[in-house]
Amino acid sequence: MPLRRRCGLFALALLVCLAGSPFAAAQPVGTPLDQALEALAREGLTLLYSSQLVTPEMRVLTEPVATDPVERLRELLAPHGLAALPTSAGGYVIVRAGAPTEASPPPAAAIEPNGTASGIEEIVVHASRYQFLRDGPARGTDLPRGLIEKVPGVAEDTARVLHRLPGTASNGLSARTHVRGGYDDELLVQFDGVRLYNPYHLKDFQAIFGLLDPEVIESAEYFSGGFPASYGGRGGGVLDIAPRIARETETLLGISTLNSRLVSTGRAFDGRGQWLASYRRSNLNAVLRALERDIGEPEFEDFVLRYAHDFGSGTSATFGVFGLDDRLKLNTEDRRESASASYRDRYVWVRVAHDFENGTSGSLTFSDASLSARRFGTVQRAGVSDGELSDRRSTDIDTIAASIEVPVTARSRISIGAESSDASASYEYESRAAYTGPLADAFDRAPFEQRRFEGRPDGRTYAVHGAARIEFGDWATELGLRWDRVDYGDLGSEWSPRIGIRRQLPGDSALKFAIGRYVQTQWIGELDPELEAPAFAPAESAWHAIAGYERPIPIGALRLEAFGKRIDDVRARYENVLDPLVLVPDIEVDRVLVAPDRSSAWGVELALTSAPAAAIGWWFNYTWSQARDEFGEREAPRSWDQRHAISTGMNFAHGRWDFTVAANWHAGWPVTPLVTAAGTEPGDPATATLGARNSDRFADYFSLDLRASYTLPLRIGELEFHAEVMNLTNRENLCCREFELAGDGSSYRIDEKGWLGIAPILGLDWRF
Repeated sequence: MPLRRRCGLFALALLVCLAGSPFAAAQPVGTPLDQALEALAREGLTLLYSSQLVTPEMRVLTEPVATDPVERLRELLAPHGLAALPTSAGGYVIVRAGAPTEASPPPAAAIEPNGTASGIEEIVVHASRYQFLRDGPARGTDLPRGLIEKVPGVAEDTARVLHRLPGTASNGLSARTHVRGGYDDELLVQFDGVRLYNPYHLKDFQAIFGLLDPEVIESAEYFSGGFPASYGGRGGGVLDIAPRIARETETLLGISTLNSRLVSTGRAFDGRGQWLASYRRSNLNAVLRALERDIGEPEFEDFVLRYAHDFGSGTSATFGVFGLDDRLKLNTEDRRESASASYRDRYVWVRVAHDFENGTSGSLTFSDASLSARRFGTVQRAGVSDGELSDRRSTDIDTIAASIEVPVTARSRISIGAESSDASASYEYESRAAYTGPLADAFDRAPFEQRRFEGRPDGRTYAVHGAARIEFGDWATELGLRWDRVDYGDLGSEWSPRIGIRRQLPGDSALKFAIGRYVQTQWIGELDPELEAPAFAPAESAWHAIAGYERPIPIGALRLEAFGKRIDDVRARYENVLDPLVLVPDIEVDRVLVAPDRSSAWGVELALTSAPAAAIGWWFNYTWSQARDEFGEREAPRSWDQRHAISTGMNFAHGRWDFTVAANWHAGWPVTPLVTAAGTEPGDPATATLGARNSDRFADYFSLDLRASYTLPLRIGELEFHAEVMNLTNRENLCCREFELAGDGSSYRIDEKGWLGIAPILGLDWRF
């Protein structure tokens, strides 16, 4: 029986058994009080309390009878002389009865997204960790007071929030991100604990949009390095997204120049169940027609369906479905390039979790990922290139994962996890191209090139990981170890040891250190058919070393980190030297294979943020870094190397108005020079000479972005009008060089072009 069917039948049987079990009430007499509070947190209450106030030996003394979660909370606390006071951040802080009637806002890093108080090791041990919340000031991040929805350029795309953080590099057009000098595919993205593969719309066309609307997420945890052993498969960073928690029934209908969307959340079965449903469809096609832009017909849509149920006694189950459909036809205005593509991704998952009375927790997850893509294109450049491309591929990955976390003492715990995947893929790739003229000579292209590949790889992957977290005095540490094995492509197995340390200093300051090995293997849908002999590359091995210092300051908070990264067994990759924005990069004349022996990146990051309660929220990030490839005795900067980078912005709310302004600046990215010359005599052909790799640079990049919104209360719900302007100054940030051969073939014309110009976005949301 196929793994997918076995998983589905097992999950269905388990859910039926759970649904029919005679579970007791959520908080029966004798239940540990902290476990009862965790159950309320799963219902959507955001709670903050100290383990010295709510001690492990406390029990529920009187079974609550109220149906409202807040009233049940107060019934649970009253026999112990405790009370719950509301905070301005929207949660409740537990205090002794008789404490002041107004609770101050909780510390920024004290409440985890699921609403429960968390141990110090969960928050502070790991370096390079950032957190974003949907409902409240962003905390522990470089975007204080900036909700994900309110950051310019992020309003309808969660992935773009990373562009505002230190240590990232992005071109301003793509939703992808280079993390601390790595490739833009080195970021692991998870939603509800399920890995998303290539999670972008318009995947082969700069991946302009990410998959997740900020309205469907509760929080996003981001590691730019030094991440725990529970994360594997990628060697650069992690973006772990938690789905939105339904606190009450709420619906959003929205329309903008980018998308139309519907999002609904709510609760059922006396609050034990919660649903999340979302559908989003692009409006780009209609906007292009209205502007009379004859560049094609891009369309995309995505959806999320999720239901979670708390059966009581610590048992819960989750079912989710997530998908995208893209269809597009694109062409350049001069018709020299044309492309069409379709993408279809589907994810289905079932999870069962249980919290035991002794504080142990465990979960079992089944998931299936199914992805298909079709791409076709042509290129016709007179005197340069003429070709066509056909690319069809599909992948299917069934995964089973289990994890358990056990408290050993009050200040230590261990976690263990394992997962296994059954993967298969299908590839049909064919390209043909003819190259002529001096550019073909400059790039050493044969007069005619043809590639054809068909393959159906399949196999299994395995992973086991464990970690021990310990606190002793002012020190906290996590020791982690991970083992990964891939049996397709003879990739073998790899070990990844990791350690993170925190030293608490006076005045709430802290030092953090992390060092570890991070392995990246190609998932079965990443085989590169452009290679002369397509095969899965050996695992990349990246060593991360991080030292950080953070402390509160009178105006907010300061974070300083230094990092170093060394990457061995670097994957060979293709780049377009002159123009990375072409529609069919595979068959362009400037396509080159970059195959370094090793790579490295290092730098220093400074982050200053305002206090969470500041009337005007602001952030300022500065990064000095280098990212380089090594080719034997030679070195060259990576194409996204940026020596200096600054991201800054502020948010201000006044009455029904909300304003955010943000700016990004970085040193110009490297570029390989191309020197052309006309023929020396009439009728002589032009010549072209390629310089040393990435030995020159484009001008510095700068973008100023603005967002303003106005909220209008209605009898039913409220309306929010919002407007954004990207690249407000309409600065031409150069990225590329277009080339054209003169009619007589005696000279080339090279024109420089830029990334995204000024781009306005208008939208209207109705919440009710």
